[in-house]
Amino acid sequence: MSPDIYEEALARTWLWFGENFHRYDPEQASFVTWFNNKLKWVIREVIREQAVEQGKRIQPPKNSDGEAIDLTDFFPAPALDHWDETLQEWMDLVQQDPGKQLRNCRMRDYPQINCQTLLLQILTALRDLGEVSWDELAQGMEVNKTALINFCRSRCSSCFRQLFLNISE
Repeated sequence: MSPDIYEEALARTWLWFGENFHRYDPEQASFVTWFNNKLKWVIREVIREQAVEQGKRIQPPKNSDGEAIDLTDFFPAPALDHWDETLQEWMDLVQQDPGKQLRNCRMRDYPQINCQTLLLQILTALRDLGEVSWDELAQGMEVNKTALINFCRSRCSSCFRQLFLNISE
């Protein structure tokens, strides 16, 4: 995340805080948790606004209930000023799969679906379209959309993060 995004979000959060301090309920959460949760949402809002300004379409995928699924549940958010480069770096990293961790992590009952295949399709859709359609991914892989989302969230995202940790060490 760029410092500009954080600074803008922090400034907006402080303004919100000044107007809404009377709503704070210490029995619900600590002050820090309350403030940080709001900051997290404002950061996402600023990122989306900047994406719109820069012509990028960031449409979060939706789950079976129609609720948006935040891609940062799966991936760290790429900096918008390096969107294409970051996605290409991630695609290269996933394709190389140094320890074959992504290739070996398969979806139960669907051995043809592994984390490498799924992550490459997600990253390709983000690069080419700026959005991911879980309906299209699931249909193309002939699997239930909810099962695919759960597989990505529970297994692939952790493998993807571990891949980054191994590279950065």
